[in-house]
Amino acid sequence: MEITQLHYFKIVAKYESFTKAAEELHITQSALSRSISQLEKDVGLPLFARKRGGKISLNHDGIFFLKHVIQILNTLENTVASMNEIAGLERGIINIALAETIFIKNVIYQFLVDYPNVRLNCRLQSNEQMVNCLKNGTINFALCKTPIPDPDLIWQSLFTDRMTVVVPFHHPFAEKKSVCLNELRQEHFIISNLGYDMDSEFLTMCGLAGFKPYIVYEGSGEDLCGSLVQQGVGIMIVPFSVSLGVQMMGFAKDAVVSIPLSDDFARSEIGIVIKRGQFQSEAALLLYERIVEFYSTQRVYNH
Repeated sequence: MEITQLHYFKIVAKYESFTKAAEELHITQSALSRSISQLEKDVGLPLFARKRGGKISLNHDGIFFLKHVIQILNTLENTVASMNEIAGLERGIINIALAETIFIKNVIYQFLVDYPNVRLNCRLQSNEQMVNCLKNGTINFALCKTPIPDPDLIWQSLFTDRMTVVVPFHHPFAEKKSVCLNELRQEHFIISNLGYDMDSEFLTMCGLAGFKPYIVYEGSGEDLCGSLVQQGVGIMIVPFSVSLGVQMMGFAKDAVVSIPLSDDFARSEIGIVIKRGQFQSEAALLLYERIVEFYSTQRVYNH
């Protein structure tokens, strides 16, 4: 019995089809069939129920065997990963995903300064994309705006974020403790494309507030957007976490102020989600802890 046979068995069980499994494994169907037949001989029991038309399904023994095969393959994968981690952070690779408008550039910046040999890949994804990547192991963890209800995933709430309006110091609302979005209906707006869905989220909020915004600029670049606000060209609606991150990165302008929106729809829960039981490298765990620590010490708008 070989590890390759166990892997083949897992894929065949996944599809309940030699044809589809062979396509994923990039081997011929006949070679795959021979491998599974040999595995059944080694085990001493048939693992699949063969049906007419070439259809197959796991029998009772096959279901029992699959459970242990998955445990064996996961243990092997984790052991190899652990051995690779003996070299420490010198070869650390991290893959993470973020929902739109989640800003952790400040955390990533300091992390890479502290650990310059780590390789980090950070991508913007929808919740559906995150679930797929977490389950197939292509990302270590993800930061998203709402809990993902899935038994294979673990959600850890980090903080309650609130949208804020960024205005110049000379703006009539600059001294306010909070403001309703509807009060800003006559303003000119600037949208920073922090994520692929930032504009639609902003438009949805304005719709809930009962107006269609007048947008004078939509584009990338926190520094440019901040300068436009500072000069009174328009105002910005951004999450508090983004305002904080921009400030810590040194992009924030001295002549602007952030005011929280008091609308209920301007609040969102932010958290980290990981796959249950997935091995996490030393580098990934360190970044995970940095993110959790950062947000646990920041101001939270709960009112």
